Amino acid sequence: MTRIRNKTLAPAAGAIALFAAMLGAAALSSADEGESIDLFPTQSFASLSAAAQKNEAADIKLITPDEEEEGKEGVKAETIRPMPFSVTAEWKEGRQRVVVLEGMGQIFLICQACSVKDAIRPGKEISGGYQLARLEAAAAVLLTPEKSEVSLPLFTSGT
Repeated sequence: MTRIRNKTLAPAAGAIALFAAMLGAAALSSADEGESIDLFPTQSFASLSAAAQKNEAADIKLITPDEEEEGKEGVKAETIRPMPFSVTAEWKEGRQRVVVLEGMGQIFLICQACSVKDAIRPGKEISGGYQLARLEAAAAVLLTPEKSEVSLPLFTSGT
């Protein structure tokens, strides 16, 4: 048996020996059972697609917009738009917090009342009919073109 003289390699050698012993024990236990288990059986895309279609067909019923409207007499369906902005950064400018929004192919700086040039303050339009309503401790509150409020969570608590 070879001895390891370098003290920095000794812990690694011990870990390798332990792993080898565990691997050997696992091989012996599976050999005793006489069965082998294929952890990664061969699959084709056709078999995966067929299984997925079988599971989905039993659980999901597609509803067309016309069927949906028929079932909701007197209820107006509201279209929910995805939020076109995301918070990408924020920092403090003196005592004021500045938040960076990215969306609609542009980058926007928003703040409650800062001296940063071109920063958007409450009541001003960001883009596409969206306005900054207010900047709270945990969220930037925007007004959609339909005048409903939407909150974008911020990274920090604003303290």
